[in-house]
Amino acid sequence: MDDFLRENAPWVYAGALSIWASITQYALHLKNGGKFSWADFCIDTVLCTFSGGIAFFVCKRFEMSGWDMAIIVSLCAHQGPRAIALLTQVYRTKTGL
Repeated sequence: MDDFLRENAPWVYAGALSIWASITQYALHLKNGGKFSWADFCIDTVLCTFSGGIAFFVCKRFEMSGWDMAIIVSLCAHQGPRAIALLTQVYRTKTGL
């Protein structure tokens, strides 16, 4: 069981940070006058965990761990929906879609 936890701890760690970042991002949305919507919250959570997951894979690829990984995964997950929206907007502008 200890080996299982050791091998899978980074996945749990990245997932927990991504979910925490999505909750923080949505809390800021509400604080800035946004209205609560379960659909919006779920979409933001999916986008944040996706961004955090991609950041996790990048960190693993470059053999990062510990605080460096925590910071990168958290920031990418927190900025996830905004970063994806900006990249989508640039893509649509460049391609004319």
